[in-house]
Amino acid sequence: MIIKAAAIAESFDLAEYRNSLKDQNFYARELRSILPKHVFKAVPQRIIWLPVHLAIIICSAILIYKVELTGVDILLSLVLGHSLGCNFFLGHEITHGAVIKNKKWIIFLSTICFAPWGLHGQAWINAHNSKHHQNTQNSIKDPDCFGSKKYRYNKILQRLNSFLPGSGSVISYTFLFWFFTFYTVYMVRVFTPGIFTNKKDKIISTLFFLTVYTIWPVASALIMPYGFIYFFLIPVLISNFLVMSYIATNHFLNPLTEDVNDPLINALTVKTSKFFDFIHLNFSYHVEHHIFPYVSPKYAPLVAAAIKKKFPELYNEMPHATALKLLYQRPKFYYDEVTLVNPKTKQRYPTIILDDII
Repeated sequence: MIIKAAAIAESFDLAEYRNSLKDQNFYARELRSILPKHVFKAVPQRIIWLPVHLAIIICSAILIYKVELTGVDILLSLVLGHSLGCNFFLGHEITHGAVIKNKKWIIFLSTICFAPWGLHGQAWINAHNSKHHQNTQNSIKDPDCFGSKKYRYNKILQRLNSFLPGSGSVISYTFLFWFFTFYTVYMVRVFTPGIFTNKKDKIISTLFFLTVYTIWPVASALIMPYGFIYFFLIPVLISNFLVMSYIATNHFLNPLTEDVNDPLINALTVKTSKFFDFIHLNFSYHVEHHIFPYVSPKYAPLVAAAIKKKFPELYNEMPHATALKLLYQRPKFYYDEVTLVNPKTKQRYPTIILDDII
């Protein structure tokens, strides 16, 4: 696979590939005409998930405090962490205006949803909505892309390589459990010049992170014996795992699209069960989200059907388990737009666009 992928990549016509790309607006125009009008309206009823998960979190915490059985407390801690992760999916939806339109309420509610990562809603909007969505899979401008050029001058990424899936190291298998918290620190403190337009947002976001990650672990440790584990450590690990199990498959296997932001090339939808789609708010539909970021994921299956009707040969979709398996088989850095490379071993691997022809 590696040798064959490298050989095909050498003969792959990159100029033709670049010329074939279409931007997000092209697909949006083509698909809008065959989608019902109600798809483009906000769905405020989705906010009901917030009190539901807050209730689960509070009840789980109370039961952990009152029940002194290790196995039960661990199970409850897992449930708590899962609800924290589900709130992230809702917060993501809120920040795109798919639930409500009032900016102040968007910031307030999304900040509650993102609190487990010490992530302020405005910081996420700046980095995700403005930077990531506008520059998806651009090796320099997209904060979510490891790229190719970044690695050459970014010492943090050079040190991070061994921790990333596809590097082959044992420690890389912990990636899904901690990376989103690390990303928050990186986004707020390291990527600051790119996401904050004023000092006030930077100060608020930094103070919010420091407050959450000071009060939460300290309070957890003081509440009860092993409270640090039950109230903080396990929930952080599980919520990170849940969120990253989707985020890591969104783009990491796709080609770069340096000059034209083509969501049918640079994004991936993963197939999971209807049950998980329901409780995880259709977060698995990522191609659809990049074409219509402001459309509620409630309608993502309708958008998916329209894409398959209009552009069946371009639609990127695979089972969630398959995507996670490939995530750990292939590195995260790029040799060129369509080929992944391990910067340590120099071995090259295919992105999913090459998978179609290997």
